[in-house]
Amino acid sequence: MFLNQSALLDGEFDGNLYRVRFISGINETFDALRQKGMKIVLLAKDKSLAVKMQSEFKFDYIIGNNFVSQGSNMNELAGKDKATIVKETCRKLNVHFGEAVFLGNEGDDLKAMLTCGMGISFNSKEMSLDTEADVIIKRGELRQILTRIK
Repeated sequence: MFLNQSALLDGEFDGNLYRVRFISGINETFDALRQKGMKIVLLAKDKSLAVKMQSEFKFDYIIGNNFVSQGSNMNELAGKDKATIVKETCRKLNVHFGEAVFLGNEGDDLKAMLTCGMGISFNSKEMSLDTEADVIIKRGELRQILTRIK
């Protein structure tokens, strides 16, 4: 499962890590997804926020604008569009694109979402994402996706 970093935030990130609030249900959702055999991959824009999120939620991979992480190690690598990153990560994990799930909330998530077998628009204000998504969740906590993923 690929998750856009901003989709997991409760409000906008203003650069202040001390004021960051995450949406509810993250840990329970990740536990349930892992029980289904899924890997949790975070697509991150902000490295400092990604470090904080990794310490709280333990992603299998974190891939960002200029870094990639497996487990807790962050390396400067990526710098590619999200669709390319999704494809490369699927190949690396030996997962067919059609088995991947992408959860996004921004317009630049669209191409990556269309690369995957299932696209979830989560708390998005982007009409283009909602139009193309397989599942649209407008409000609420992350646990809502569990009823949609087999």
